[in-house]
Amino acid sequence: MPEFDVLTLADLNVDLILSDAAPEFGQKEKIISGYLLEVGGSCPIFACQAAKLELRTAVAGAIGSNLFGDFIMARLRECGVNVSEVEVVDGLRTAASFALCRGNDRAILTDISGITAMSPQRVTDQLLRKAGHLHVGSYFLLTNLQPHLPEIARRAKRLGLTVSLDTNWDPAEQWQGVREVLEFTDLFLPNENEILAITGRRDLEAALAEVARFVPLVVVKRGSQGAIACNGKRTWTVPAYQADYIDGVGAGDSFDAGFIKGYLSGFSVERSLRLASYCGAQNTTATGGLKGQPYWRDLPQEFLAE
Repeated sequence: MPEFDVLTLADLNVDLILSDAAPEFGQKEKIISGYLLEVGGSCPIFACQAAKLELRTAVAGAIGSNLFGDFIMARLRECGVNVSEVEVVDGLRTAASFALCRGNDRAILTDISGITAMSPQRVTDQLLRKAGHLHVGSYFLLTNLQPHLPEIARRAKRLGLTVSLDTNWDPAEQWQGVREVLEFTDLFLPNENEILAITGRRDLEAALAEVARFVPLVVVKRGSQGAIACNGKRTWTVPAYQADYIDGVGAGDSFDAGFIKGYLSGFSVERSLRLASYCGAQNTTATGGLKGQPYWRDLPQEFLAE
């Protein structure tokens, strides 16, 4: 039996979230309504939600030996995430994102120096054998691993792991190299804008049909329009779960963890979608990526029943 249910190659960083932030250059000072320091990064947020859903979850990555690095390690442990595969590097600047939130929108500025510090040589077969499932997120930020991810995913499949991918947004908007990873992916979890950009299609139906030709299951997050899944033969849809919205930081990552919990537990696609939708919605009820995440023990029965 693997040591971990899920392993993720994490974009470890902190988020400094500024509320009601509308900066203006020209030496002008603006008043904001609040701020929060929290663990950020697509995969760390995913890992925390997965652990809260009682999946044995580990992250591999690199942080600096500094206050931000210590904070990340402490928060991951609090959420139940295994951090034994996190490398602490002296002199490394721990990655940080600065999220300026206003209403239902946000802008994010990220220093990725720490995110790109993990060597691809650390992703050995020995590490992969410890897990039953590999989740890859922030594909376009993990620039050190990006050229190696098709081979990493191929090795994971050869070793018997299932593989999921959530590319997140490409800051360069080039969307290159994704197809090569998808060849070894069991579960693709983009949002609607991302799958349209990756495929170059203008409508979701065509994009789903294209990707489903070589990925066994595609699950697309559609925000207020809910979510849709397709295996090339059948399509499932669920509406968005309504919640008291505070901010959307990490909602998609919590959605991913909810779906993968269902996927690894043998739930039906529809049941997994409902669970994912609930986790994503609950994430939005608190500032930051972690505080709104539900625990397995607290889930309403309606989201677990077939």
